[in-house]
Amino acid sequence: MSSSANKNQSQEDQTVVTVSTTKLKERLNKVYDTIRLQPRHASNSGLFEYLWDLKELALLEGRGSVQV
Repeated sequence: MSSSANKNQSQEDQTVVTVSTTKLKERLNKVYDTIRLQPRHASNSGLFEYLWDLKELALLEGRGSVQV
């Protein structure tokens, strides 16, 4: 498979979803508790930090949902 075919496939697999800020906050708090108690579960810490920042920004801006 050529690199352009790989690029097209990865673009097709990406989906944007809307998540309520409240639900995102609840889920991230659960993940945070898990990471805090069991640090070996922190394999995607970059993704966690990105979602945490996205949630914080949404809360500061007063938005009821975010797109991920």
